[in-house]
Amino acid sequence: MTCDLIAQDMLISSSPQTQTRIRQHLTNLLLTTVLDALDLDLSTEGRRRHRQKHVRAYIESRLHEADLTPQLVAQAYGISTRALYLLFDGEPGAVSGWILNRRLERIYEDLQSLDFASMAIAEIALKHGFRNAAHFSRRFRQKFGLSPREARPKRLTG
Repeated sequence: MTCDLIAQDMLISSSPQTQTRIRQHLTNLLLTTVLDALDLDLSTEGRRRHRQKHVRAYIESRLHEADLTPQLVAQAYGISTRALYLLFDGEPGAVSGWILNRRLERIYEDLQSLDFASMAIAEIALKHGFRNAAHFSRRFRQKFGLSPREARPKRLTG
């Protein structure tokens, strides 16, 4: 029935978030069916890895959003916040920690890149979702053991 509604464009008036959730659920259903037909890994752990991969890709595509929170990720992906935290069980800092680490790793890469040599460090941090420069610097130093300025190679600073 849902496929018929989609085919008839009756869900077009639904919110983009609802449309995204429906597409994700249909994709998961189709993937599960294909995996089952091919007798591939349908174990709980296999499904968990699959879902985690897709949730991480979703997060990666939105790391630039300063208001990205576990609650928004769970809501956008159509799962409970608890289910999201279970997907990240064993990760340092769970979901929020993973988001923070990915942002910091991207910033580090940008600081090392010639492509961003003329961009101010604060701009790079803002581009990756940090609103507060002091908070960013403190977290960067905690993770890498040096300041963002020290992480930028001398050849890039002039």
